[in-house]
Amino acid sequence: MSQTVDMAGAEKLLLEADFEDVKLLWSSSNYVYLAKLCSGDGQEIAAVYKPEAGETPLWDFPTGTLYA
Repeated sequence: MSQTVDMAGAEKLLLEADFEDVKLLWSSSNYVYLAKLCSGDGQEIAAVYKPEAGETPLWDFPTGTLYA
């Protein structure tokens, strides 16, 4: 995954690509996953997924804002 993807390409991959691998990042204070997304034409992108259900409120962030 060393290729550069522009913003439009990244958005397309996030919307259309398949999840090839998802791993939990153990050292995070909230549930955070690193995902590898792959398109049918061989493009890949790494993405971070932070689910609402895994949110642990932090003192320096408003509640309900740590997931997307």
